[in-house]
Amino acid sequence: MMAALLAGAIWLNIATAVGAPVSTTHSIVGGVMGAGIAAGGWGIVNWDKMVAIASSWVISPLLGGIIAQAFYI
Repeated sequence: MMAALLAGAIWLNIATAVGAPVSTTHSIVGGVMGAGIAAGGWGIVNWDKMVAIASSWVISPLLGGIIAQAFYI
C-alpha cells in the first residue's frame, strides 16, 4: 500500500509541475492496481471491479452533464 501511495503521490506531483490536469482518484487506483500486479501478477486484479470503477469515471460526468442541462432548460 505504501508503494501505491508513493507512486500516486509522485505521479500527481510530476503532473502538477508540468500543468497536466490529473485526477487523484485515478492516480491512487492506478497505483494500487500497479502495486498489486507487481506483487502478484495480472491475475491478482479483480477485473470486474476495475471495469466498474472505470465505468463510473465515464458515467458520472455524463450523468452530471445531463442533469445540469435538465436544470438549465
